[in-house]
Amino acid sequence: MSQSTLEEPLGARQPVKTQSNWTRRIWPTLEGYLYLAPTLLGLLIFVFIPIITSFRLSLNRIAPFGNQMRFVGLDNYVDLLTSADYWDSVRVTLIFVLGTVPTGIALAVALAILLSYPLGRMAWFYRALIFVPVIISSAVTGVLFRWLYHPVVGYLNYWLVQLGLAESMQQAPNWLGSKEWALLAVIIATTWRQLGFNVIVAL
Repeated sequence: MSQSTLEEPLGARQPVKTQSNWTRRIWPTLEGYLYLAPTLLGLLIFVFIPIITSFRLSLNRIAPFGNQMRFVGLDNYVDLLTSADYWDSVRVTLIFVLGTVPTGIALAVALAILLSYPLGRMAWFYRALIFVPVIISSAVTGVLFRWLYHPVVGYLNYWLVQLGLAESMQQAPNWLGSKEWALLAVIIATTWRQLGFNVIVAL
């Protein structure tokens, strides 16, 4: 064997990159994307595509009856931001959020602190009583508060009269029939409805 055969240029032989080595490096990343694929597909179909479609439709003015659609650009947004009804709805929403969220959290924390103390044999009863608003249906809640808010036979107005906060049932607040009291009535009902869940979270 000649010397030229034995001697090879430096770096002539390189390690062969087999497909198995490439697969072992890429597969963990690819596997993660495969696990994420159903969620990403769901977000694309049910979130991003509807958002894009809604924005595209918002740039058009559509006739209430028929299929006529006319491109108007940002005119719909200008009409919205200059509408008094829109800003009134924003105000009502802010009052509702500020009336339910801080109040609900404060009451839940207070009740959670009370429930953390030894309550004897009746502890289970108090915990179940607080959680009752969560397990009853919205329809039952509506019927319950409809009777509580009733202007003639409602217990809420009855106790307001008994406590001297109202002179008579006729002069007590008309909770569901008055613009001034309707929002407060909804705030009270919503806070009561969510109280049990908030207590569980606070515990």
